Amino acid sequence: IKIFQVGPGPADGSNLSCINGLKYISISWIVLGHTVWEYCFVSGLGAFTKSYTATAQASTSIAFTAVWNGPEGVDTFFVIGGCLLSFHTMKEMDKTKGGNAKMWAMFYIHRY
Repeated sequence: IKIFQVGPGPADGSNLSCINGLKYISISWIVLGHTVWEYCFVSGLGAFTKSYTATAQASTSIAFTAVWNGPEGVDTFFVIGGCLLSFHTMKEMDKTKGGNAKMWAMFYIHRY
């Protein structure tokens, strides 16, 4: 699968291509977890809302373990975001020799 292949990337180190596969797995996990949560519990349209035994069976199923533990996908997504933010901030600080007022102003403007 191409998403799991890590190429050498740019020679100047300006890209963290190794994180792309983790981002894909993390966002897929989050979408799956939210979809199942909506289908099962929130909308009232799901098959699991009609039967408490079906919900109990699904909650103990090995196949649904990843879905029920969806908060770890959110945590992974936040860790990846923090890693990318740190990488790009440190790269910009290195380029501006430790940062200056303009760099920090643009940092906060870019965040909004």
